Amino acid sequence: MRMPALSRTSDLPPTAGSLPPTSEVAPPRGIVPAYDLLAPAQAMYDLIDSTHITLQSSDQPVEVFVAARATAELDLRPAGDDVRGGVRVTALAGTGNTYAGSSVNIGADEIPDVAEVIVSRHGQVRIVKEPAFSDELRKLMGPNRMYQSFFARLPGREILRGAKWTDTISISDENQGLVSRTLRIVTSVWDRDTTIAGRVLNVIESRSIIMARVRGSTPGVEIEQNLAGESTSTTLWHSARRLIYEHSERASLSGSTDLPSAGLRALPTSATTWQMLRLRN
Repeated sequence: MRMPALSRTSDLPPTAGSLPPTSEVAPPRGIVPAYDLLAPAQAMYDLIDSTHITLQSSDQPVEVFVAARATAELDLRPAGDDVRGGVRVTALAGTGNTYAGSSVNIGADEIPDVAEVIVSRHGQVRIVKEPAFSDELRKLMGPNRMYQSFFARLPGREILRGAKWTDTISISDENQGLVSRTLRIVTSVWDRDTTIAGRVLNVIESRSIIMARVRGSTPGVEIEQNLAGESTSTTLWHSARRLIYEHSERASLSGSTDLPSAGLRALPTSATTWQMLRLRN
């Protein structure tokens, strides 16, 4: 018997070589945001920090405003699981006014000596050599607030895009008998990436719950202040250099202030702060 001829390729039985290839899905790419330098690193930052406080009284509002601008060089090196290095302020300027109404102006004469810090891979900062801050400089910014500003809180482990982490940050500073304490509960997320001048940067969005207390006396004024509020911030993390490329934050707080020496109690108080940090080189 004569078999019919197969005239179409579709009539042929499939072979292994003719089966459609199986596509493989690449695993998601993660990053490891951490201060884990493998070699010494240097960086120069510009920092701007400002605070505006309004106390409502029956007579007229009391306005307190301080603003400072600084340029600092960071000289960092690996130290076991941590990073150790110096922070040297090279330029400094600031202005403001106090609760007592006196003005504050600082310049190059107020520049502190080099600070020595230890930074954990998570971005926790410990000042092991704190330089002396002049009384005028402390009216604008304390050392703990300043040196913490150059470092971000990070998960210190591999994460995927969309991952969240939470940190608690406590900062205390003192100025001529006036003690300020700030507690922040910060929730951050690696939101996306962006490219600036050919650099791929990881965009970290953060939201903080803030509680701030001020106690003590400045010349002629006794103060008791309690504030609470929130802030939002954006950090551009430079994974290749293991450093912040840019950070910006805005905060809004409200609460009350007592000025016992002036006979004023429970004055409604509002405060706004703004900070910008940018890598220069």
